[in-house]
Amino acid sequence: MKKYLMFTMLIAMMVCLLAVPGHIEAAPDVSVKVDGQYVSFPDQKPYIDSANRTMVPVRAPMEKMGCTVEWNDKTRQATITKGDKTAVFTIDKNTYTVNGQTKTMDTKAVITNNRTAFPIRFAAEAMGAKVDWDANTYTVLISTGQVEPPKTNQKIEGTPFYQATPEQVQACKNGKMPSFTSYGFNQMDKEDYEAAYELWDFVFHRLPYKFYTDKSLVYMAQGEPVFRGYIDMGNGLQMVDLMFGGSTLAIVDSATVKRLEFIQW
Repeated sequence: MKKYLMFTMLIAMMVCLLAVPGHIEAAPDVSVKVDGQYVSFPDQKPYIDSANRTMVPVRAPMEKMGCTVEWNDKTRQATITKGDKTAVFTIDKNTYTVNGQTKTMDTKAVITNNRTAFPIRFAAEAMGAKVDWDANTYTVLISTGQVEPPKTNQKIEGTPFYQATPEQVQACKNGKMPSFTSYGFNQMDKEDYEAAYELWDFVFHRLPYKFYTDKSLVYMAQGEPVFRGYIDMGNGLQMVDLMFGGSTLAIVDSATVKRLEFIQW
């Protein structure tokens, strides 16, 4: 009987050991992008709360959206203002107001590590922004609709493309690069840029949309040149990459690396 009990205990211990994973994977870091540009959070990282809402320190993304943020320590309220919109969030409450109208959310603003953390979707949408979630990269994508097209229709010499503004060029360079990038924007010579344009010029003329870019916005990925810029496919300007593969040109969303459209030649 004693041997049977010892054998049973041994089997139970082995089952328990096998049930414990070799390591516990940490939750991926959450990122936030406003109009294609990453938001920096130096002292408190965004996180996902128990209600499955992305919580972030409110000031950085709101100010990047062009909002003003005021904190009242006495009432524990943050007031966010942009144009004719004003939203007020109160710590530890699941209600907030937009222009005086009370709204309800399925989570609440809190204080974490002495920093206010707000559900970014409710705060951004209160200011009229569009909010999407990229589950593959754990990135909150905020679009304010403020990216303006160039004021002139200046063509880039030797291409069918239009010159992007300096602000757009910088935003493209600050944007996220694919994991399979071989050479970045600053690692290619001027001659390489021009050679890449000349090589694919016949394909570019088939592009049915205006493409705003710059000759410096070319990088290499998997042995092929990739062209970054802004394009309007009917939903306003968005940052995209033009990628080649086989006999197709893919228009790829720069933020999500999602293929938006294919063009064959």
